[in-house]
Amino acid sequence: MSSLTEQCPRVIMLQCDCFEHQVHLILLSGLEILDAMLKSCGYDSSVAKTTNVLRERAQDFCKVWSGIFTDKVKAKKKQMRMFPKCCSGRWGSVHEVEFRMMEAGGDNIHKFLNLVLTHRLHKLGDEEIDGAVCHIDIQALEQQAAYRRTMGRWHRDVLHVTKKSSFRSMMEMLYALREPLLHLSFILKKPVDEPTIATHGNQLQQLANGKAKLLALEFEAAAQGDQWRARVTSLMLEDHRDAVFFCKCAFRILLSSAAGIYRRVVLPLQEFPFKLLQLARNPSHADCFCRRRTASDLLGAHDRGVLDVSTKKFLNLYRESVQCAEDTGKCPSRVHRALETLGRAWQAHVRENERLNKQIGIVCDRAPNSTLELVSSRLQLEHYLGRALDPAPRHGKNARAAGQSRAFHEYALDIASGSFGAA
Repeated sequence: MSSLTEQCPRVIMLQCDCFEHQVHLILLSGLEILDAMLKSCGYDSSVAKTTNVLRERAQDFCKVWSGIFTDKVKAKKKQMRMFPKCCSGRWGSVHEVEFRMMEAGGDNIHKFLNLVLTHRLHKLGDEEIDGAVCHIDIQALEQQAAYRRTMGRWHRDVLHVTKKSSFRSMMEMLYALREPLLHLSFILKKPVDEPTIATHGNQLQQLANGKAKLLALEFEAAAQGDQWRARVTSLMLEDHRDAVFFCKCAFRILLSSAAGIYRRVVLPLQEFPFKLLQLARNPSHADCFCRRRTASDLLGAHDRGVLDVSTKKFLNLYRESVQCAEDTGKCPSRVHRALETLGRAWQAHVRENERLNKQIGIVCDRAPNSTLELVSSRLQLEHYLGRALDPAPRHGKNARAAGQSRAFHEYALDIASGSFGAA
C-alpha cells in the first residue's frame, strides 16, 4: 500500500503500530524476566493454571465460597463473577486475574481449592469410567482419561502454589509495579465522546500531545525514588532472602517496563509524522510555543533530508502554512481543520480492524456463498447498527435496556448475515 500511494502527491498514508499490543509486549518482557529469575516454575503459567481450575470448578466455587465468609452479602458480591481468563498473546489479562484473586483473598482461594480439590484428587473415579463405557467409544474414553490426568496434575500444582505466601506476595508486588503501564491501557480502552475529541482529540492525539511523556515520568519517578523498595517492604516478608530476591525482581521489571514504554510508545510519538498532530494542539488563532517548535523541527528535518514520505507530502501541500506557524505560532484554519480530521481518522489501536475481521468470519460462516459486494453491504449495515446500539449502558439502572438493545443488535446481525433471508 505504501508503494502504491508513494507516487500520489495528495494521498497521505499514515501507519501506526497498535499501542494496545505494545502494552502486552512490555508485560511479556517483564514476565520473561521474572520466569528467568525464578528458574524452577513460571509465574504466568501458575496464574493461568489457577484461573483455569477456578473456571473449571465454577459451580463448586459458588457453593463452597459462601461457607468461607460469615458475611453472606460480601460472599455473594465476590462469588457471582466468573474469574477472567489468562490468555496467551493477551498478556495484559494477567493483571485482571491478579486483581480478581487479590480481591477474593489469597488465603480464601487456597481454602476453597483445598476443600474442593483434595477430595477429588483422592477419588479413584472407577464408577465414572464404568458408567461411561456403555455410552462412549474407546478413543473418547482415552481422551477422558488423559484429560483427568492433566487436570489432576494441574490441581496438585495449583494447591502447591496457592499455599505459598511468597506467591501471593509476588502477585501483589507485580500488580503494583504495573500501575503506570496499565494507565496506557486504560487510556486506550476508555471511550472518547465527541466533546472530548473536539477539545483534546482522540487517544492518539492525547498521547502525542503529552500524555505519553507523563506515563514515562511515572516510571522514571518510581525507578529513581524508593517507591519500588517501599512496595516490597510493605509485603512484610518473613525471610530476608525473599526480600532481597523480591527487590531484585522489582527493580529489573521496573527498568524493563520503563525502557519498553519509552522505546515503543514515547519515542515514536516524538518523531514525524506523529509530531504533525502537535500543530493542532491549541486553537488555530492562539500563539502556541509548541506549534512554533514543531514547525521549526519540521522545516529543519526537511532540510536535513530525514523526513518520511507522508510528512514530505504534507509539507509540500502546506509549506506556507508551516512557515507561518513557525513565525507567528498560529495555524491557518484550513491546515488546522485538516489536522483535526487527520487526528480523528488516525487511531492508536487496531480494535476496529479486529472487530471487522471477526464480523467477516461470522458473515462468511453463516452465508458462505455470498458475493464480495453482498458481504460488504452486510458489514456496513451491521457497523451502523452497532454504532447506534453499542453506546447503551451495560450496568446500573439501564442494564435492562442495554440487554434489549444487544438482543435487537444480534437479531439485526442475523438478518444482515442472511440467516433469515435464506429461508
